[in-house]
Amino acid sequence: MVIAMKDLIAAPSRKSRSRRGFSLAEVVLSLGVVSFAMVSILGMLPVGLSMFNKARNYTVEAQIVQAISNDILLTDFVNLAALADQTYYFDDSGKPLATATENVEAQKVFAATVRLKSLNGNDVAPVNLQSSANGTLTDEAYNVQIVIENKTMPRDSRTYSVLVANNNNNQP
Repeated sequence: MVIAMKDLIAAPSRKSRSRRGFSLAEVVLSLGVVSFAMVSILGMLPVGLSMFNKARNYTVEAQIVQAISNDILLTDFVNLAALADQTYYFDDSGKPLATATENVEAQKVFAATVRLKSLNGNDVAPVNLQSSANGTLTDEAYNVQIVIENKTMPRDSRTYSVLVANNNNNQP
């Protein structure tokens, strides 16, 4: 029995031929759904970029505060008053800027100002924390405030506090 090749390949029937692809209505509907989803995703892009920028700025601010806090904690207590009202400038990545650098104004993004406050907030003198049995003062402390201003967001400034104590300054 010999079977011809054309007998093996059956011609598609009329019903199967009409079911092969998508109709125009199905294509238009699917494009509408995909377009709606893409517009929604693209609409969230500016919000995501804004949140990314804020998170990056907060991270840089934290690095700046940590660096200044380390310098303050390494400073002798009697020399802390010399740091009052000093302003330090940093670029967008948190690197300190030297004032002698060219185009320093264009590079300034963050300004950190150090302020000394007493713990009661009234004056700049250190507050006595405790006194010994004979009435001599044993501990003093400053509330050192670091105010960070972001030049790219003029109304956005934050204050961080560091408590610096002079423990047993009257002890030999």
